[in-house]
Amino acid sequence: MSDPEPPQIKEEQEELSTSQEGEQLELKQEIDSFIYTPTYEGSIDSNPEAKSDPHDNDNVNNSNWSETHCDNQTVRSEFKCDTCGRVFKYISLLQRHMSIHTGERPFSCKTCGKDFRLKGSLKVHMRIHTGEKPYICKTCGKGFSDVSMFRKHAKIHLGEMPYVCTTCEKRFSNISFLKSHMRDHTGEKPYTCDTCGRAFRFVSLLQRHVSIHTGERPYNCTICGKKFRLDGALKVHMRIHTGEKPYLCKTCGKRFSDVSFYKKHTRIHTGEKPYVCKTCEKGFFSMSALKIHIRSHTGEKPFLQLCNIHVPYTVF
Repeated sequence: MSDPEPPQIKEEQEELSTSQEGEQLELKQEIDSFIYTPTYEGSIDSNPEAKSDPHDNDNVNNSNWSETHCDNQTVRSEFKCDTCGRVFKYISLLQRHMSIHTGERPFSCKTCGKDFRLKGSLKVHMRIHTGEKPYICKTCGKGFSDVSMFRKHAKIHLGEMPYVCTTCEKRFSNISFLKSHMRDHTGEKPYTCDTCGRAFRFVSLLQRHVSIHTGERPYNCTICGKKFRLDGALKVHMRIHTGEKPYLCKTCGKRFSDVSFYKKHTRIHTGEKPYVCKTCEKGFFSMSALKIHIRSHTGEKPFLQLCNIHVPYTVF
């Protein structure tokens, strides 16, 4: 059996999940609070956050908020950020916005330690740990932990896909999805690591990558204590303890806990060898097998001699 791909590469390949949802929520809250683009959406009654004070997630009763609101409007009609010039209707929104510039993230997850700028972002994140999905699609029954993702999903059933890629004509329900998709065609990677210079298509992937340099591993296994850089890596690891193997080979019935091992296995049946040697054009099932083969051309022998036995240095 070939060696597994380096974990950092596997982890980098995991596309946006939890971190992207948090970013989308924070972006939505900033857009909704901007004075020139207020948004009032009342079509989804199941949104518990929407029923609370839109400007302060702490426990504030409506009468007190109304008095504060009137006082703010009397003293000053708008509130401007001295750093970037953005203007807000309420001082509470300006105070929330300022955390973008200060980097302050006062809301921490007690389970994994991840920090957030906004209380609402922490609430959405907590659903990862609880498994709560309060937003249910009445058409297909799919559940969502984030109301913004639920609304985007609903557009699929409504046929609302107004954003079209001019290159491949693929359609999207949200302009941010289209912009992200366009980078597949342009190859644009606007987010660069200051430490090693590696570039990324998404800021969330850059943030994940930076933890390689910092050594931060905020996700802990509650059973054995092993730590991980990414929540996705922890989820895969947990299957060791639970015995879960969700990936089934339809050809031979063998099951796998890791999708990367499943994909490698299926190539045994299909004969696919996507990793090709540029020197002799020989194909291989996995990248690790190709790397070993390349040594036959380069003459590289990365081994240590111990007691007259050649031992791969990778065991140490």
